[in-house]
Amino acid sequence: MYETKSQPDNPVITPPPTPANSAFGRVCLPSPPLLPTKHNIDISSLRMPQDYATDGAESIQVAIPIHKPQAQNYFRAHSEWNITIAMIEHQDQLYAVDGALRAELEADIKIRIIVPCISRDNDVFLWPLAPNVTTGRGNEWVTSGHRVLAAARKEWVRMRSNMRLRAYDIIRPKTTFDPPSWPAQTFDELIELAFDDLVIRSLDHPVIRALQGDL
Repeated sequence: MYETKSQPDNPVITPPPTPANSAFGRVCLPSPPLLPTKHNIDISSLRMPQDYATDGAESIQVAIPIHKPQAQNYFRAHSEWNITIAMIEHQDQLYAVDGALRAELEADIKIRIIVPCISRDNDVFLWPLAPNVTTGRGNEWVTSGHRVLAAARKEWVRMRSNMRLRAYDIIRPKTTFDPPSWPAQTFDELIELAFDDLVIRSLDHPVIRALQGDL
């Protein structure tokens, strides 16, 4: 006779685990932490104060650009400083010519009066002006440019092109600006900074070789 094992009257059936997000159900997992968004950042806590770099230290400008005044910016010209330089323009860049080469390069040379100017942001630049012709029929761009310079030596002005008259207009501000704050450097130091690598000292200079068709 075979022995049979008795089964309980009410067996307990344990269902298999339900996979998360399956068709049979969903397991609740803890929510991940929310990532910060732009709405959670206090922009004011990141902004540097405007005077963070002016804590009493002396500011020295180490790059001096050479260009005429920009049409939308008020500027002042130094009341005394200027220097006349023989220059060669190549690919919209002006180069100073060493005195020993002036005679040999005379055909390509332009004479420019270099005047230090300063913007309302206290950025210094050098304005190269052509000499003003005092006899005969002059160039109104040049003549009016010197009128702008004379005004800029005394007050803040803007220089705006008047294409109808082919000359520059002087624009004066409606309010009074503070006097300019010129840097501590001397005029010679400003010239050296501006022309540091822009001086033609030999006929082997790349600009001269390019003009002679040697490059």
